[in-house]
Amino acid sequence: MKDEGKTKGQLIGEMVGERQRIAELKKSAAPPIEGERGAGIDIGPGVLEILDALPFYVLLVDAGHHILLANKAVGRDLGLDPEDIISGYCPKVVNELDEPFYGRPLEEAAEKGHAIKREFFDPRRGRWMQSGVYPMGLRTQDGREVFLHMSRDITERKRMDEERASSEERLRILFEFAPNAYCLSDLKGTLIDSNRAAEEITGYSRDELVGKNFLQLRLLPVSQIPKAKALLARNALGQPTGPDEFTLTRKEGTQVQIEIRTLPVKIEGKTLVLVIARDITGRKRSEEELQESEARYRDLFENAHDMIQSVALDGHFIFANRAWLETLGYTEADLPNLNLFEIIAPESLPHCQEMFAKVMAGECVKNVEATFVAKDGRRIQVEGNATVRRIGDKVVATQGIFNDITERKRAQEQLKDYSEKLEAMVEERTRELEDAHKKLVQAEKFATIGELAGSVAHELRNPQAAVKAATYFLRMKLAEAADDKVTKHLDILDKEVDACDEIIRRLLGFSEPGKPEFEKVDIDQVVLKAVQTTTPPQNVEISTSLEGNLRPVMADAGQLERVLSSMITNSLQAMPDGGKLSLSTSQKDSFIEVRVADSGVGILAENLNKVFEPLFTTKAKGVGLGLALAKRLIERQGGAIEVESQVGKGTTFTVKLPVASEEVGDP
Repeated sequence: MKDEGKTKGQLIGEMVGERQRIAELKKSAAPPIEGERGAGIDIGPGVLEILDALPFYVLLVDAGHHILLANKAVGRDLGLDPEDIISGYCPKVVNELDEPFYGRPLEEAAEKGHAIKREFFDPRRGRWMQSGVYPMGLRTQDGREVFLHMSRDITERKRMDEERASSEERLRILFEFAPNAYCLSDLKGTLIDSNRAAEEITGYSRDELVGKNFLQLRLLPVSQIPKAKALLARNALGQPTGPDEFTLTRKEGTQVQIEIRTLPVKIEGKTLVLVIARDITGRKRSEEELQESEARYRDLFENAHDMIQSVALDGHFIFANRAWLETLGYTEADLPNLNLFEIIAPESLPHCQEMFAKVMAGECVKNVEATFVAKDGRRIQVEGNATVRRIGDKVVATQGIFNDITERKRAQEQLKDYSEKLEAMVEERTRELEDAHKKLVQAEKFATIGELAGSVAHELRNPQAAVKAATYFLRMKLAEAADDKVTKHLDILDKEVDACDEIIRRLLGFSEPGKPEFEKVDIDQVVLKAVQTTTPPQNVEISTSLEGNLRPVMADAGQLERVLSSMITNSLQAMPDGGKLSLSTSQKDSFIEVRVADSGVGILAENLNKVFEPLFTTKAKGVGLGLALAKRLIERQGGAIEVESQVGKGTTFTVKLPVASEEVGDP
């Protein structure tokens, strides 16, 4: 029964089909038969099947509203068998009414002799219905006049009509109150409709506009009529146009500048033109005033040495002086296609956008720096001020005056580089002076200690010799008469005298190390000799890892052996509980390295810088001259000693000596 989901075209198609079927009923010339549901009506064969196939109510009733025939759609909708409603009172059966419904259409159809249609709302079922009563020109066997009564559910159509009406109302409001002038015309320029803005811009009322051709109204000057006709011709081809500028003559004769766009539209199958017009008189006036103002200052700006620019609010250039063009390599012809933000280097863009926003807010930005990109890609660094240009209270453009500071920046960068290099040179020279001062102080310290050591050594030499001679004399005199206790103490005297002799020897060696006698030396052989002359404690394991085939060094072999022996002794003393001592050789770049590594107690971090100072020692019986003398001897031969240590893990001394030059011959 319902028309839900059907389009307007489908509904119209059904109505046409309905009329065709009615015509078939009227023209049926077949022999009459009494139908089983016909209640005495003569109907042709197949007619009942046609009625049952219809999706809406079809009833045959007499003038007293009694049902003579009902199709199956009635039974389906009412939930009854069509046979059960024959002879029933139609208003009661269909609408549960005791009286004929809504204006008595059957009586009106009988009186007027033509179809009567009604639309009504059925509150019982909550739906809109369309009902039609048609005189059939037929009678029952007992002479009663027969009427065709059809009803269909038009709820969906009603809803669509209401939505369409609502949509049309909304569109009408939008059209009517749009800020721009809207006019609807045919392809010849005759106006069909217009809105309030069109009345305001033309000075004519809607009644004066509608039905008139724009030529009749003389809205445009004669010179612009061909242009307007050309736009209509394009609209006829289905093409939109615009924006195009025209001069519109108002009803009272004044003229305004307008911008027009046109759109071809289809309304009820007919091509019309929607004309949208906007008053741009104020904008054009502002542009003209701006151009006039710019012209007054152009000569002044053209001859200025500063880079001067004027930029529209959208970023496009209005003006740039000769200095600006020459600096960036552009021409006057390039300006219309240039945008301010396109010539700013990417690294300057965020800062410039921030400054532009400040300028647009009315702030005068001073001493702003930026990098422009020239036409050939060069980076031009500029500095200057920017502000806005106003006409009245309206901001119309931004203005900037800049200086090319590329060379100044380059000079600053060079000065910065020179300053940094000078600072580095000063720092280097300061370090050299500090090193020289340290070496001088150390040399003076060594000299003073050397003099003292030599003096002390010579002073101790004679008493030490006397003690040694006395010990020897007592040992000879007592000979076999001496008991074990006496012999033990004589041995102690000999041992301590020898220890004193070693101290005296070191003191003399420190004070008079002797000038090194340079020769080509095989460092591996020196290491082996130093190891062979060493007698380690039983709980210390000595190992060597010699590179072999190392290039010789120019050094004093005796002094090198003395240094290595001193370092080996120092390492052995650092392992009172035993451990491992390893000696290795290798070549790195132009130096031969000797590494002496022990697994002893290690050296505290705060003492690492002191181990090579004279008289510094952490040993109970040490004098503190061994490593100081070793460093002194190695440095006199062009080498160096380095130390690394971890407490509890051991210490590694590295001796570095320069490789002998190939040009140096054998001694």
